[in-house]
Amino acid sequence: MRHKRVLYRSAVFKLTLYYVALLIGLALVFSTTLYYIDRQEIETGLKSQIQHFNKDVDYKNDSQQIYNLVLRQRSKNLAIKVLYYDIIFILASILVSYFLAKRTLRPIEQAYEAQTQFVAEASHQLRTPLANMQLATEVALLKAKKATNKDYEVALKQNLKDISKLSNLTEKLLNIARQQSSIVKFDRERINVSEVINACAERLGNIAKQNNVSLKVSGHKSIIFADKEALEQTFIILIENAIKYSKPNSEVEIVVLSDYRKVIVKIIDYGIGIKGSDLQQIFQPFYRSSDTNAQQVAGFGLGLALAKQVVEAHGGEIRVSSKVGHGSVFTVYLPS
Repeated sequence: MRHKRVLYRSAVFKLTLYYVALLIGLALVFSTTLYYIDRQEIETGLKSQIQHFNKDVDYKNDSQQIYNLVLRQRSKNLAIKVLYYDIIFILASILVSYFLAKRTLRPIEQAYEAQTQFVAEASHQLRTPLANMQLATEVALLKAKKATNKDYEVALKQNLKDISKLSNLTEKLLNIARQQSSIVKFDRERINVSEVINACAERLGNIAKQNNVSLKVSGHKSIIFADKEALEQTFIILIENAIKYSKPNSEVEIVVLSDYRKVIVKIIDYGIGIKGSDLQQIFQPFYRSSDTNAQQVAGFGLGLALAKQVVEAHGGEIRVSSKVGHGSVFTVYLPS
């Protein structure tokens, strides 16, 4: 962390110097040009006055001397004035340059912090199932002489469960990484969103039954050009979340609406809801609500982050509204 701060401050300092040098260069060009323009005006004015003095015999012999003396004095005053303003401008440019440097580098710092947090969270999530697998294997080995087939079966089932978690986590991590690096190229085709939603609901039917939740799909034919597989993945994430966070014996509604500009898909559940303080963060990778009820639901906190990236890559957006204890509404907007 200290090394990161040193690098950041060094970058701010170097960028500030660059901005200051650029502004000083511009200031010198401007002030030099202004000085010569004003000096030219002074000379023109003095020549006009000298011509007037030359008409008087008493001043004729001293006119050139007076001209040179006044020109030097006024030029000196002008130079001091320009220098004074240059000093003020340089001091102001240092402050402005420092502010601009920090503002310019802030997104980079935020991206670095997000990356650091992402790696830390990913390491933590990967470590947990690996530790469980190691523990189950070690216990099985310790009981090797007295272990029964049942003991080995329990250990192997636990390992398979953890391997499944690792596989799921790795797949989501790779998908997020591809989205962030713009490697993914969507195969856009003409699809009916209602058909995609019905297919997702059918695939999640067993999970809904296990959670004692019924799925209700409504809407009409809505055509868009999008990557069918990516959208299926997105709606499965959203519908599965709605199922997992729903109360037993409740219903999850999926409504498809459309107009000439966009298609709107609403996923409505009547579950535990989301706290207001969590609404702005639920789309961050690995974010899990501190709410006790939410913590009881298994997951890595990656699904919504991935869904948001896919929808935005299609030119759409996801909005969420929720009330604790009454449920949530996730609304997906996709351009027609």
